[in-house]
Amino acid sequence: MSSKKILAFIYMGSFFIFLMIGCTMAFASGPTPAQVEKILPQLVNKINGQLPMNVDKYTIWNNSMAFKDTIFYYYTTPEIDSRDPENADLAERIRKQNTPFICNSPDSARLLNWGVKARYVYRDGNGIQYGDFTVTEASCAAAGINTRNIVPANATPSRRVM
Repeated sequence: MSSKKILAFIYMGSFFIFLMIGCTMAFASGPTPAQVEKILPQLVNKINGQLPMNVDKYTIWNNSMAFKDTIFYYYTTPEIDSRDPENADLAERIRKQNTPFICNSPDSARLLNWGVKARYVYRDGNGIQYGDFTVTEASCAAAGINTRNIVPANATPSRRVM
């Protein structure tokens, strides 16, 4: 299986997960940092009750964790061997593809505008960690995306269900 196909599935799965969290949060105005720190563990606990979950053909979402203003997402990609030279830059490719996609999602942008950080951790089929990156409002800006132009921080979250 080519790493391009695997990368595409990981990309879609990561977006789905962050979008799911974004759709769950409901504030009439942007929350304070203290409110974010209180709601994120509740959301993660609810989600973890449904894990592990296959998010696509190649990626298993094993667990999530909240710490302060950060949501951690832990994945396993059983068909990837990070020691394979073909996968040497896979983590960087995943980061480069996921960051703009996440930043451009209205629900993700809302969370990022509130100061929430999304940290993605990937392990291969051998249990070796090969990827770890964080998406923030600043990393979106570095990618040329102003999340404040996508959705204001005080906008009401959509009620879309994926």
